[in-house]
Parts: sequence; C-alpha cells; structure tokens
Amino acid sequence: MMLSSKLRLFILPTINTIIFLWILTTTGLINSSMAVASPSSAATVPPGYSSEVIQIKFREGTGLHPLDAPFPPNLNSSIANINPLFSLSEERLDKLRLNQTTRSTQKLPNLNMWFQVTLKPGTDANNFMENLKRLDSVEIVEPAPLPAPPSAITPNFTTNQGFLNAAANGIDALFSWITPGGNGSGVTIYDVEYSWNQTHEDLSKANGVPFLLNPGDSAIDPFNDDNHGTAVLGELVADNNTKGVTGISWGADIRLVPAYTAKLHYNPANAILLAVSDASAGDVILIEQQYPVCGLPDYGPAEWLNSVFDVIRTATAHGIVVVEAAGNGGVNLDQPACGSRFDRTLRDSGAIIVGAGGPPTSSLDRQRLTFSSYGSRVDLQGWGQGVMTTGYGLFYSNPDTPTNRDFWYTATFSGTSSASPIVAGAVANLQGIAKKRGLLLTPTQIRTTLVQTGSPQLGNTTQHIGPRPNLRQAIAEQFSTIYLPVISRIYLYRN
Repeated sequence: MMLSSKLRLFILPTINTIIFLWILTTTGLINSSMAVASPSSAATVPPGYSSEVIQIKFREGTGLHPLDAPFPPNLNSSIANINPLFSLSEERLDKLRLNQTTRSTQKLPNLNMWFQVTLKPGTDANNFMENLKRLDSVEIVEPAPLPAPPSAITPNFTTNQGFLNAAANGIDALFSWITPGGNGSGVTIYDVEYSWNQTHEDLSKANGVPFLLNPGDSAIDPFNDDNHGTAVLGELVADNNTKGVTGISWGADIRLVPAYTAKLHYNPANAILLAVSDASAGDVILIEQQYPVCGLPDYGPAEWLNSVFDVIRTATAHGIVVVEAAGNGGVNLDQPACGSRFDRTLRDSGAIIVGAGGPPTSSLDRQRLTFSSYGSRVDLQGWGQGVMTTGYGLFYSNPDTPTNRDFWYTATFSGTSSASPIVAGAVANLQGIAKKRGLLLTPTQIRTTLVQTGSPQLGNTTQHIGPRPNLRQAIAEQFSTIYLPVISRIYLYRN
C-alpha cells in the first residue's frame, strides 16, 4: 500500500518475524479474534456514502501513536493508501484542542486520531469496516460521504397555465405584463383563508410574511393542511422565473389573513376587518370563504352573513377592491328563499362575486360548472377546473424528495376557489397600471370595466356567472377613456 509521510508503520522485509510476534502480543490494540466477516453479515453502505473511502478514528489512551499500530495482514492487503483526515499539522491540531477558549469547559476530541483509508479496487467495503470495528485500537469506522447531487430542478409549467393566455381562452395576463404596472406592482393582495405553505420554492413573496392577527393571537388551520392557500397564492404571486408556475400578479405583494385563530376561532368577518385596517385604497382583498346560504345546506358567498357584508361595505367604501367566491353549492342566488340579500338594487356590498366557469380545454368553456352558485349578483367568472398552480403534488413532486411539499404542483385545482384568484389577479394588474400612471381606480370602476370588457358567458346564461375577464380590452377601455378627453382637446385645438 502507499503510505503518507506521517506514517510510521514498521513494515520492513528484514524484520517480518519480529512484526508478526509484535502483532500477536499487542492484545491491547488488536482483538485476538480476526476472522474475516462474511459479506452477508455486514450492513450495506448507505446511499450517499462511498464504498471506496473509509474514515477511521483511532481510540485515545492506547499509549501509542495510531499510525505505529499496523493493521493485520488481511486488512493491510486491501488498503491503497491512508492519510490523515485533516490537512492541518499535528501540532496545529493539538494547539486547537489544548488552547480552547473559556467558552467551553468540555474536553475537546483529538482530531489527530482521524484518518481516511482508500481501499483497493474490488475490496468489499462492508467486510473491511466490519473487521476494522473488531480492533480495540479503533473507536469509529464509517464510510466517507459523497457530494450530494443537486436536487432535480422543477420544470417550467407556464405553458400549462392557459388562464394567462389571450382572451377568450384566458384573461390575457401576458398582455398586461408588458404594460407598466400590469404585473400588479404597487398593489397588495390580502388572502383571507388558511392552509398556506410559505416555504414553497415558487412563493418567495409569501416566505416569512407574518400573519395578520390581533396581538397575542395565533393562526389555526382547521384542516391541518397546507395546500389550498398554497394553490391560491400560486395563481396570484408565484415567482416569475424559469421553473414552476408564474402568478397572474407576480409583481404584487401578498398578506396572509387567517380566518380561524386560537382566540377568535372561525371569524372571517374580523379577519376581513383586519385586512381593511391594514390595507390602502387600491389594494385587493380576496375572500376564499363560503357559507350555507338561503336557508339551505349549500354554499354561497360569504356576504350572506350580515357581519361580513358590513365589513365588505366598509372596505369598498375605503377604495379597497374585494373579490369574493360565489361558493360551490350550486345555489340560485335569485331564488325567493334568498330574500333580497343578493339583490344588487337593494343590497350591494361593492364586492366582485366570482363564479366558476369551464376552461377552454373542456366542453363547457365559459359555461357555469354545476357546482358553482349563480345569479344576477355574480359578476365575473374564472376557470373553475384544470388550474395549474402550486401545492397538492398531484401533477409534480421533486423526484429526489417526493414528500417535500416545497416542490409540489397540481394541474387540477378547481372550484370557485380556483376561479376567484384569477379575477383577483386581473383586478390587481388593472389597478397596478392605474397606479403607475398616478391614478387610482375605485372598486366600482374596476368591477364595471371588467364586466363590460370580458369574454361573454356561454351556454345557459340564465344561470348567470358573468364573463371571463379580458385584460387587453379592459386596459384599452379604462385608460383610453381616461386619456381620451386630453387627446380630444389637443385635436380640437390644432384644428
């Protein structure tokens, strides 16, 4: 074998007999039983560790330098070379051990006892380590680690996000992005719900964001899950990069508002109010909640509750745009059982209520999906199925760490839960453009513009869920209207 300059093994051809006798008498260093372990009795080298390089720590207190103690012949013949594990000199390592600061009173290990053995090709590493462990002079034997390969890089899934595309298939977020402010920059979106994974690789905007809570309170996830909110955030603010998905409003900021807390329990009305008190005019509050409505067990908009209605009305009166899921109960909100609570002429909170329509990949493009609640009070629709976003792991998980939720993606997020963020993103982008121009659109202006310029509902329009937003047309309509008087005056003046 090849030996380092620090080795002092007495392996000289002229004194083989002496060495052999010395080995036999050194029972304090070498166990008398040196039978070679069978490969079948040894544990396998674990994944991520070398089967060619072994790290050894010799036992302190033997009275001999570890390298003065030869390995038995059956091990010696398998060694290609042996070197100290650490590159500093023995003197430097001793100084580090003996001259420790007062920060620790514990005895430090002797790093000079660590060595690294490279085995000859074909050597059974498991067998070799099992025999090393039988030596009284050896304290620790372990395979050397291998460099960890980088985790698989998540592919780019934006081509699966059809809702980003041009109308009528999508909302044309791609067009809004090339317009200054059209990525939602300058706007904060408040997500009222739960079940967020803030460490997801594609949600840097949510990483470390504190929950919006009363002092001394804490968030509770009633479903003990972290997928639903994660999927919503992916639609809204997923990072604009070369992997995963991209949020509709990737330039916006995000705030997380738990609807369920330790002290207040399930109290969405208070959660919305906390968002109102924190937000500024032009910001967006997304309400991902639904309640049984109209005396039925089926779900409709959260503003069925008068407390929620009053808080939403307060929000919109302060210039904050509220986007609210219509609910997944398939309820006709115009039926007599609902009274006047969804009669816009008598009770209008100012919120944008969103129904679930079929995506263009289905046979129900822009038609009401059967689970979506509907009625004249519902303003707009978003994709209610087939939404590609973060969370769940049904479409993609990292092949190296498939249980790591930070790399989970789905292509089947659905319901008014998936539809509402699409509309909220359209709102944020339209408002971002206005802010970039020194303007501020009111909740009514945004709602009216998106409804009037959207891609019309198809199918049975008596079950009303409204059009799908069309940002290209909304931008043209809203901002040409704003600047048209200026252009007209210039034109008239020049003539």
